[in-house]
Amino acid sequence: DAYMVLGGAPNVCPAAEGAEKVAKFALAALDAVRNFRKEDGTTVLIRVGLASGPVVAGVIGLAMPRYDLFGDTVNFASR
Repeated sequence: DAYMVLGGAPNVCPAAEGAEKVAKFALAALDAVRNFRKEDGTTVLIRVGLASGPVVAGVIGLAMPRYDLFGDTVNFASR
């Protein structure tokens, strides 16, 4: 599964501030799982991708609505 973090929306903040907040979150998440072990000893691995640029956002779905982001910026960060 994948999770996405967005900085600077829907309340606009300076780009540098949003980028800094997202980067700090990414580093904290990496640090949090670094020494995490499940009961059977296996580790949890996460992948982090950062990108800056325009996105389109909206709610999709009727039975289980979700707020989602679309665009080249999202695709680039996910790779």
